[in-house]
Amino acid sequence: MKPLESEDVGTKEDFAAVALKKADERLRAAKVLYGDAVRNGGRYDDVANRTYYAVFSAIQALHVLDGKAFRRHSQAIGEFNKAYLKTEIFDRSYGEVITDLMLCRHAGDYSLKLKVTNEIARENLDAAEKIVKDIRAYCFDRFPKVEEVFKKL
Repeated sequence: MKPLESEDVGTKEDFAAVALKKADERLRAAKVLYGDAVRNGGRYDDVANRTYYAVFSAIQALHVLDGKAFRRHSQAIGEFNKAYLKTEIFDRSYGEVITDLMLCRHAGDYSLKLKVTNEIARENLDAAEKIVKDIRAYCFDRFPKVEEVFKKL
C-alpha cells in the first residue's frame, strides 16, 4: 500500500482554513445524505456522522489558531467548552448541542438498536450549520488571513 502524502506544511491560518473548509464539505455531505434519506426512505445515521464531524472540524480550526492540538475528541471538546463557552465567546447552549451531536453520531455509527430519526437528523443539521457558521465568522474576524486562504481552497 502506498503511504498517504502529507501536506503538513503551512501556517496556523492555513491549517485553520483547511479545517473550516472540511467543516463546510461535511455539512454539504450531510445535506446530500439527508435529502437522499428523505426521498428514498433511507436511514439518517450518516447524517449524524457528518454533522458531528462538521462541528468537530470547525472546533479544530479554533484550537489550531490558539496553538493547541488534542489527541482525543473529548479533550478538544472539553477545551472548546472551557475556552469558548464558559467565557461566553459562543452561546453556552452549544455545549449541550455538541454533546447531542456526538451521542447521535455514536448511535448512528455503532448502535444496533437506536436509530437517528428524520426529525433528529434535521435538528442536528440545522444546529451544525449555525455552529459552523458562527465559528467561521469568529475565525475570519479574529484572523483575516484565514478567510483569505479559505477563499482560495
